[in-house]
This record gives sequence, C-alpha cells and structure tokens, in this order.
Amino acid sequence: HRDLHKEYRRQRQMCIRDREQTPADKRRAAKVRHEKVAAVLSLLVQYHATAPEASVETALEENDDSPTAAAMWLLDPKRTEKFSVRPVERA
Repeated sequence: HRDLHKEYRRQRQMCIRDREQTPADKRRAAKVRHEKVAAVLSLLVQYHATAPEASVETALEENDDSPTAAAMWLLDPKRTEKFSVRPVERA
C-alpha cells in the first residue's frame, strides 16, 4: 500500500518539476536567487572580499544553494583567482 503512494508521489513530483513555469514562478525564483546572491556577497564582505555575481551564482550551484557554503567555497585559495574574488578596502 505504501509503495503505491510512494510511486504516485514520485510521479506527481516529476510532473510538478517538469511543468512550465508561470511568470509568477519565475519572478519568485529570481527573487529568491537574488536574496541568496546578496547573502553570499554580504558574507564575503565580512571577510573583506567581493566577487562578481556570475562567480557567486556558480558557487551557489556548486554548494546546493547554501550561501554560507558558497562564500567559503569562493574564499578557498584554490578558487579566488579563477572566480575573481578580490579584497575589499577596509574603511
């Protein structure tokens, strides 16, 4: 009995995932993405660094959309040059 529900649930999730996004869905997704990018940039500033938005987007994709993990990922010395992470002047 549970297995039938599991299969039904999986099929429904796939249908939801594959459906066409409405303009409202797209706006909502863009807003959430913007907030996550801003959170990463804010965390980078705490470490006196900044990075281009494209680099932040890549970092979020590589880190399951976790702003903290994305910021730490960008601050890794192996990546700072490749992703144009630069120091910010202290005030």
